[in-house]
Amino acid sequence: MTGGEAELQKKLEGDSVTATLTFSIGGQGGAAGGGGKAFAHNYGAIATNGDFADGMLVQSVGGGGGQGGSGETDGIDYFGSSTFNVSLAIGGDAGEGSDGGSAYGGVADTGSVKTSGSNAAGLFVQSIGGGGGKGGGGTGDVNADNKLEIGIGATGGEGATGGNVYAWNNGTILTKGDSSAGLVAQSIGGGGGQGGSGTSSIGHAFEFEKESKVKFTDWVKAHPSFDVAVTLSANTGASGGSGGDGGDVYVGVEQKGSSQSTGTTTTYGSFSHGVLAQSIGGGGGAAATSSSANSVSVAATEADLDVSTISFGASNGAAGDGGNVTVYAANIYTSGFAANGVIAQSVGGGGGHAIQTGYAMDKVNVKFGAKGQSADNRGAGNVTIDTIAGTKITTSGDNANGILGQSIGGGGGFAGVALGTSSAVNDESISSVISSTFGSGSDSGGAHGEYVTVNHSGYIGTSGKRSVGVVGQSISGGGGFLTAAANSFDKAGSVQSQAPNSAHPVDISLEDKATIVTSGDGAFGILAQSVSGGGGVSADLAQKLNATYGYYGGTSSGSNYYYSDSGNADSAGIVNVTVDAGASVKTTGKYAHGIVAQAIGGSGGIFTQNGKTYAGTLGRFNNTQGSDADGNTSSGSLSVTIGGSVTVNDPTAWGVWAQTTGDTMTLTLDEGGTLTGSKAAAVDGEFQGGALYVSAAKKTSVTPSNSGTFTGNIVQHDFATSSSSAANGMVQTAALAGTTLFLNQGMGTFVTGAIADVDSVLNAGNINPGGAWNTKETQFTGDLLGVGTKSGGSAYNVADLGLSTTFSPFSYFKRSDRIDWRTETSSKGGLFTNVDVDMENGTADKLLIAGISPVPGVWMSTPMRCFQIRAPIF
Repeated sequence: MTGGEAELQKKLEGDSVTATLTFSIGGQGGAAGGGGKAFAHNYGAIATNGDFADGMLVQSVGGGGGQGGSGETDGIDYFGSSTFNVSLAIGGDAGEGSDGGSAYGGVADTGSVKTSGSNAAGLFVQSIGGGGGKGGGGTGDVNADNKLEIGIGATGGEGATGGNVYAWNNGTILTKGDSSAGLVAQSIGGGGGQGGSGTSSIGHAFEFEKESKVKFTDWVKAHPSFDVAVTLSANTGASGGSGGDGGDVYVGVEQKGSSQSTGTTTTYGSFSHGVLAQSIGGGGGAAATSSSANSVSVAATEADLDVSTISFGASNGAAGDGGNVTVYAANIYTSGFAANGVIAQSVGGGGGHAIQTGYAMDKVNVKFGAKGQSADNRGAGNVTIDTIAGTKITTSGDNANGILGQSIGGGGGFAGVALGTSSAVNDESISSVISSTFGSGSDSGGAHGEYVTVNHSGYIGTSGKRSVGVVGQSISGGGGFLTAAANSFDKAGSVQSQAPNSAHPVDISLEDKATIVTSGDGAFGILAQSVSGGGGVSADLAQKLNATYGYYGGTSSGSNYYYSDSGNADSAGIVNVTVDAGASVKTTGKYAHGIVAQAIGGSGGIFTQNGKTYAGTLGRFNNTQGSDADGNTSSGSLSVTIGGSVTVNDPTAWGVWAQTTGDTMTLTLDEGGTLTGSKAAAVDGEFQGGALYVSAAKKTSVTPSNSGTFTGNIVQHDFATSSSSAANGMVQTAALAGTTLFLNQGMGTFVTGAIADVDSVLNAGNINPGGAWNTKETQFTGDLLGVGTKSGGSAYNVADLGLSTTFSPFSYFKRSDRIDWRTETSSKGGLFTNVDVDMENGTADKLLIAGISPVPGVWMSTPMRCFQIRAPIF
């Protein structure tokens, strides 16, 4: 060690210090008083500069509470040996909680709110029943044995109901700190609110240098190793007793039916969402833990590992339903890591929003779901998000979705993990840290997810990795959303015993002129999930989605996952995604699919294990812990309708990636609509991307119907096999269970890629092999039939097959005779169009048809370079 480094270490060292800080926010014992009506409306300018300094805080708390906390310590090795214990409890303790009152808070068109500290929201409006409020707790000194516990939710006794909450912004909200949302609106039954500190590693380093007047890098040089044992835990949910229900939450209106606010919200900072709207039954809210512990590698025994645990959900019998959440979103701009534009949540059974920030911990354990038994309900409410026409939502950080809407029964919510260093808020090279578990594990009581509706009329743009334009989730039995780099995951799993509950429909609509644009890897345009039995997302979205199933029907070896109260998998909801005429979805990143839609029974979703990302069901369909399985009783059909355009530019992306355990899956491409994906051939025998990927159960009938322009590969995955075997020797003219029937309508054009992996193609329109001026070999794995009308001379009548009787006219001449192959109402059959031959390079369009076709084997065009012809299929 140099003399300067020795002098620096001497300067920083001091005496031993032991400190224990305990904060409790909420009533204790007895019957607490109810909260009254709270109202605030800002017409002027408000500005704050400190950490934990909200611009506006409007609270109605029943059962005691308010605002308090321990502040935050960013000091690093000020003391030679230190022990810090910080405990923060937000919620009543025993006794009988009382209801929160209604809370109203807003910013007028002449008003502004600006904050510049960490954990400082612009506008914070909350109603809490059962005690709670808002508190902050830091991590303490680094060269120490640190322990931070944050509990958000009442303990024992009887919880209470949160009141209705209204929050709006017609003016300007600006925040410039970590974990500083622009607008927070909460209604929580069973105690809770917001607690903890969400400071990034960069923020910790900055504060250290500011306070110590020593460069962080110099301190690292002077301390090549040190002894650290840090334990951080956050529990979102009530414990024992009765949890209480959340009230209804409205963002963007002053009252039901009033005009929608159109102000601007801007945030700079990690986890600084534009809008966070929550209705939570069973206690919870928003919790944050932050570590200032690690900036260098520390050789430590297993007992000395730094560990953070995030638990979503009530425990020991506490329950409670979430209320309805409605958000009208206007102009929102965020620029931090995992800073979502809008998060709207209704959660039953405790949970909400929890994050781990600061320096990377050795282990981060995330548990989605309530635990403990009671016959009470843990159901969620409806979630509705409308974006206002002409407004914009943009995010520029990684893991920063435009919109995330969640209705989750049985506990859960949104989890965020930042594995920071002294130079990066999140370092994706840090490996094997995050472990997650899905499922409530509750043996009784309802835990249903309800309706999630997103009506998008404006513009959404994201530029970071894993930053989805719109996410909608209805989940029963506990679950939520967590995304990170595959390298960062250690393992993902589900509870073994799960109560059967139903998820409900998810409906995402893009209206005329609405736009979603993403440019990052893994940044889907839309992700819509309805999952029963616990699940959601715990995955690296910037990887290939590997379709999977577990224990599907028959005997489940070992019964790893089962329903504990002799129930079957209740239904998943119907998933509907609609892109209206004039609306568009466009992605450019790797694995950035245009639309990912899942209607899954028996637990599951999207999860990362052993470095790979899987999408599918665990097949939790048996009703006892044994070898017998009752089979798939789940429903949950899926429908995607495109009247506008969906375009993916990277060859690893799919325009639509769809999966269901339900009876039907339909893709409808309307006249004028376009779906465009890769036409590339397989790489090492595997197709990477294209227009459509479908994954379905044996009982599912899959029907893509094209009246527009469909461009790219099609691949189907059968739950029973790793790949499909479409050629079965039978002419397929109906969408039967377990089959995929592609209907190319009389107005449709199918521009093929390298593969059309379907059981049958009924072509009443145009098939353009590979596109104009491009030679392509296309493999049809099933049947290819040209169909028209009996009046036109076709052997198959489109009306009998359920196809449209409208056609795009086509005529040709035989010598001087004009022959009408198709009129607007009559057709002899389908067409091949723009068939190309490249004589110079000796290539041509080729069709390889494995099934039944009037054009068997290899079909090749007239040998003329790039000469385009139209050839009829009879």
